[in-house]
Amino acid sequence: MAAIFQRTPKLRTVLRHLRPTSALSSTATTRLSPVDLHSAFLTCSSGQCVAFTRKLHAGADGPKSSPAAAPERLPFSRVTQEDLSFFRKILPGRTITDPDLLESSNVDWLKTVKGSSEVLLRPQTTEEVSQILSYCNSRNLAVNPQGGNTGLVGGSVPVYDEIILSTALMNKILTFNSISGILTCQAGCVLENLSLYLEERDYIMPLDLGAKGSCQIGGNVATNAGGLRLLRYGSLRWDCVLADGQVLDCLATLRKDNTGYDLKQLFIGSEGTLGVITAVSILCPRKPKSVNVVFLALQRHAGRNPVSVRVPGQ
Repeated sequence: MAAIFQRTPKLRTVLRHLRPTSALSSTATTRLSPVDLHSAFLTCSSGQCVAFTRKLHAGADGPKSSPAAAPERLPFSRVTQEDLSFFRKILPGRTITDPDLLESSNVDWLKTVKGSSEVLLRPQTTEEVSQILSYCNSRNLAVNPQGGNTGLVGGSVPVYDEIILSTALMNKILTFNSISGILTCQAGCVLENLSLYLEERDYIMPLDLGAKGSCQIGGNVATNAGGLRLLRYGSLRWDCVLADGQVLDCLATLRKDNTGYDLKQLFIGSEGTLGVITAVSILCPRKPKSVNVVFLALQRHAGRNPVSVRVPGQ
């Protein structure tokens, strides 16, 4: 990913200031702001967090990469009893190893992809996520972040035996400003619950999906999912934990904050490869007084263009 950034002169300058740092202590949490970014976005002891390889098929023209082949397992460590003891210490009652309880988290929404994880962690706070990632980074343990597990491409389930880090219990609404319309909540909040909360206060969520009854706001941000409303509304910031346990605090409640780097677009759609989103601050519009639905019957596709130009202005 760094190679992609280096193609842009402006980002190349930024990358000069991004230096890998050592893993943090499991008992300490470091919070960074965009202004404090003098460490890498993603650090792993193996240095291979986002470097995947595909199995090769030998053909008449030589070896070729297979897009459908699963990536080879990287040289990550295996979970030991000492690891489980640490997780149970910081997450009492929320370190799941029962195969029956792990089954649903190992299978994707379409039941077409299945992992073989043996550990499911369910933190409740950003600090707990920081401790988990800091420890896993020091032990070279692979982690698979998971939200509502409603994705259709298998990205939310482990490929092999990665530790599943679920945000399901991070479901608290932290604050809501009825004047500015800014809602701050944890990443595990279900989208439909947030919509119901705001409708009672005469506001609406700027996201609307078919899976709103089970998808989580952190997963919406991580996969850049938003639905039709996001085309008109939507402005957000977030709190996330980097791979080495450092907390990147971008949870500003200002409608416009021009201090430091604007990193939100970098993490939106990153799907957990740069960090785990733990909280979201989102600008919510007022609930419209009326909603009109119009069906337009066009005789030919070419007639769509004038309509698409005029309708948004109405």
